[in-house]
Amino acid sequence: LGDALVRALTPRSVCVFVWSETRWRPVYASGPEAPLDRAVAESAAALASAGRTLCLASLLRPKGGPASHLAARGVAVVSPLRVREQSIGLAVMAETRSGRAYTRRDLEFVERAGSHAAIALANARLADELVAAERRASTGRISVALAHDVSKELDWIRRLARRLPRRLSDRERALRDIDTIRELSDELAASVREFVRSAADSVILESGFTSVVGLLDRVIRNVSRIHPGARISQSAESRVREVLVDRGLGQILANLLDHALRASPPSAPVHIFTTRRARRLRISITDRGPGISREDLGRVFEPGFSTRPDGGGCGIGLAICREIASGLHGSIELQQLGSGGTCAVVEVPFRSPGVS
Repeated sequence: LGDALVRALTPRSVCVFVWSETRWRPVYASGPEAPLDRAVAESAAALASAGRTLCLASLLRPKGGPASHLAARGVAVVSPLRVREQSIGLAVMAETRSGRAYTRRDLEFVERAGSHAAIALANARLADELVAAERRASTGRISVALAHDVSKELDWIRRLARRLPRRLSDRERALRDIDTIRELSDELAASVREFVRSAADSVILESGFTSVVGLLDRVIRNVSRIHPGARISQSAESRVREVLVDRGLGQILANLLDHALRASPPSAPVHIFTTRRARRLRISITDRGPGISREDLGRVFEPGFSTRPDGGGCGIGLAICREIASGLHGSIELQQLGSGGTCAVVEVPFRSPGVS
């Protein structure tokens, strides 16, 4: 805007101010004596409050008023930069170098140029605000995911630690629990390190591909130690044996399996079935619990909503599962079974060995 005014109208000086937070800030100056102080901006804003471009030569100048103050500083033209009745900037110009008076056409040019500049400035600010908002949202999602994983793993470690005194008479079982505590502690430390290392734009805190068979075995082993005596069965199509999946899927499966075991009676089995459709892997986890009401089924993925009768948990586990599934370009849904119980179905893309 400043350069356009200088080229087109040859004023002795041009100043452009923008409103930032609580005051006018100078952002452009041309000419050796350009009046860039805040008092000039405040007087110009007061004079242009009606939203029109003004030529001071055509105005009466009450002594001590804004017009008188601006004229004393060498200002000849004041033009507000407005978007939807909101003033976001100001342009002030001195007289022309040749001494030629500004015409009506000159003032119309200043007004049009100022209008375009105001729209561009408003759009730039909006873009900055959207980027900042998305950054805050991404950080918030990562923080929620990390808080959930940390709290769940700490809860598992705490439960195992409380059980250790009763295991002392059974060395083998005690050593298994100690190994599990060590594994969970390592995973917890890795999650925290990954969070600190990078402000990722995804809630998936663990990346990379691994065998789905190995991933399922690890998840079942860890969850089984938290739910001793639980009955977990699994079956799979033979053609999924060599399939590779993102490690982030493990977080989803651990959450869903933990939920299924909590909902099921101790003697009721929870079944995991894995199959593939085209280039997508489908894993279903079926429990024999009381199921979820139709009303609650529509809310289970809402952050903060929980169906646990004991009031435990923070109600973000399933919301995190859906967020991770979305980040993996997959999906997750819960289905109410007619015979009682719930089936959680996860679908994610997979890779074949040797294919990047």
